[in-house]
Amino acid sequence: MNQQFNWEDFLGVANILYRSEKFREACLRSAISRAYYSVFGITKEHAIKMGFSPKKTGVDHKELREFLIKKAEALRSSDKTISDKLVRIANNIKTLHNLRKNADYDILFPNDIVIKTKNAIKEAEIIIRFFQNAVIP
Repeated sequence: MNQQFNWEDFLGVANILYRSEKFREACLRSAISRAYYSVFGITKEHAIKMGFSPKKTGVDHKELREFLIKKAEALRSSDKTISDKLVRIANNIKTLHNLRKNADYDILFPNDIVIKTKNAIKEAEIIIRFFQNAVIP
């Protein structure tokens, strides 16, 4: 198993967990986590190609979002559409990260976990699709 991991596989796992009825809350919490990590992994890989240097520590989660914002600012004058999408993605990744922390650490999940899980998966799909199709200078 020395081949490169496909981060999108985590999104597939998230979808399977979302549909599972057994151990419902545990599956929903795990689905949120897998959706987040699919986005984090894919975004990080694309950001590395754009010049991001991960430290391979927990700080990478915040620094990745900050990198996307800086990249968006640099692109604002030449490609406002991509710039705006990068800002939106950075903000949505922060939301997903916060949800992931709720799912992994909070004994009581805030709000409706079924809706939050469905939305997390949907947002992950949108972000992944963006990086599959976008050409970012």
